[in-house]
Amino acid sequence: MRNLGPPGLVTHFLDRELSEFPTVADLFEQPRWRARLEESSAGRSGPVAPTLVYHSTDDEIVPFAFRERLRDSYRAAGTPVRWHPLSGLAHFPAALAGSQVVIAWFDEHFSEPPAISGRR
Repeated sequence: MRNLGPPGLVTHFLDRELSEFPTVADLFEQPRWRARLEESSAGRSGPVAPTLVYHSTDDEIVPFAFRERLRDSYRAAGTPVRWHPLSGLAHFPAALAGSQVVIAWFDEHFSEPPAISGRR
């Protein structure tokens, strides 16, 4: 498995359930995992640009509540956030479905060049 690249890993694990892999119960509650999750947690400060956050209520990898907290922390930091919850989709199907939301959001925000004032 160490020699599998991304395409090989995807095909190897495509029809497997995430629940098949952990060797301990409540993996996200294990101290070492909690520490890594805290280190990599987004939302310690907010982005300075308007931000789109989308997530599926049925994501089996990243709990929906994590993304809700990210949305709330960004908003508390003053970031304008567009929130787009999805439902009925697992992690990877949600990423694909969300791409349509992302494209529409980018089109809405970036289809016109920004105005430049005071420059000639």
